[in-house]
Amino acid sequence: RTRQRAVAELPQWDALSLGALAEKLVELVQEHNRELGTLNAAVQVLAKLGRQAVLKLAPLLSHPLVEVRLAAAVVLSHLPEGLGVPLLLDLLEDEDVNVRYHAIEGLGMQGRRRAAPALLKWAVGEDFFLSFAAVEALGKLGEVGVVPELCRLLGDEMMRDSAAEALARLPHPVAVPALLAVGAHS
Repeated sequence: RTRQRAVAELPQWDALSLGALAEKLVELVQEHNRELGTLNAAVQVLAKLGRQAVLKLAPLLSHPLVEVRLAAAVVLSHLPEGLGVPLLLDLLEDEDVNVRYHAIEGLGMQGRRRAAPALLKWAVGEDFFLSFAAVEALGKLGEVGVVPELCRLLGDEMMRDSAAEALARLPHPVAVPALLAVGAHS
């Protein structure tokens, strides 16, 4: 409860104090990224810091430890107003598959349609692990422009259910014809 009260009071702080707080929390993420309690607390507070957090998290994208880049992806996923999207898009090019997975998942959580083209690339890719995550993320975006590609995935036995669920999340007039196609492919 104390942490929740402290987080609620953050908007009253000045920008300089918020920047210093963001810097300290990013240090915590770097040093204690395997401690879930600490990481969860840092995520909760950094998410409230918005732009201040983005400025401090950007250097973590090239950190040598995978765990730090993963933690950065988690924090970016929880930022308000889609602030994490540009950095999450950068993380899609990370060498580690788990970092890319969390970036894809984060883009779905950020709910910004500008992420749809990048997610679509991963949805139709060769890596099932990442394709599955990308289709799930696309379903959360509600972007009608991805309907043709999602419909093509209905023909893929492994991706059919995920594609159908993603299509079901789209606005009703767009989704109905595509979902009717599921029966034709089953």
